[in-house]
Amino acid sequence: MDIDTVTSDEYMEWLDKYPAQVIALTAEIWWSNQMEMALSDGKGVDSVEKAVSATLSLLADSVLKDQPSIRRKKIEALITEFVHKRDTCRRLAATDVKSPSDFGWLQCMRFYFDPKQPDAVRCCIVKIANAQFYYGFEYLGIQERLVRTPLTDRCYLTMTQALHSR
Repeated sequence: MDIDTVTSDEYMEWLDKYPAQVIALTAEIWWSNQMEMALSDGKGVDSVEKAVSATLSLLADSVLKDQPSIRRKKIEALITEFVHKRDTCRRLAATDVKSPSDFGWLQCMRFYFDPKQPDAVRCCIVKIANAQFYYGFEYLGIQERLVRTPLTDRCYLTMTQALHSR
């Protein structure tokens, strides 16, 4: 699904088709991939920020309409996550992050999917700074998302570095 050409109805159909955890993980992987490509191509993060803002706009318009309960919870969780992604894009642009090796990017929590990995448990990797963990696929269900701020990002960075150093 190409976010630039997807309609609101197609997006809602996609939300209904998959569990909330899969949708949240897909959003994380999509954002990490888009950021890596933009930074590798030397384009900067503006194009990703525009795509994230377009998605936010679509979600904001959708949440104002009458929605089934489960879909509404999925939309609300995605709005929370995409607001954080938009703010992160803006912060990275303001701090002049231009490369995938810049620490400003490396300190962000990034999700990667390797479809060639034969072991399903090892196909999804979460990275932050020099730490890397397998996603684990622990069932989360539909839950409210923690509102992420620069402070919670620093907490994640600190906790993952502590886990990595053990």
